[in-house]
Amino acid sequence: MGTYALKESDWTEKPLNLPKRSDFFVSEDDLDGRTAWEHFGQLNLPQAYERFCEHPMHYQEDFMFMGGKAFAFYFPVIERYLFECSPTDEDDCEAWIIAEGIKIQLNSPTAEAVRPLRDRLLSLADHVLSKLDQLTATEQARVQDAWAELKSALKSV
Repeated sequence: MGTYALKESDWTEKPLNLPKRSDFFVSEDDLDGRTAWEHFGQLNLPQAYERFCEHPMHYQEDFMFMGGKAFAFYFPVIERYLFECSPTDEDDCEAWIIAEGIKIQLNSPTAEAVRPLRDRLLSLADHVLSKLDQLTATEQARVQDAWAELKSALKSV
């Protein structure tokens, strides 16, 4: 089973170069990138994690549509969230949507910035798949399918 890759000190002690506004956009007229920038632009990792945890169902889509460089920078937010938080029985489980968002990132025009996360993504997939028993049967199937598809896609990266 995978382990969470970053320690709290990694978030607070290392000076990090925040993504630029342009790193949030896949194309010039990218409205989803603009929304992701409005929600996460200029936030450091602890601030972004705090924001995400305020309403994961609302903010998870930002990770689906932000540009690859911004996604790679902020990936520890969803990684930490999925390692530290138990899946819920909500009708729209974040774990399913996050897997779908990562698949979109891997097929994005800015995917080259996401590909170096491959091993961490595989570890995260193993972790999520190990927690399926905490979900309803319907959610188990949906989350399992999404993360299994993601693992398959990652093996070809």
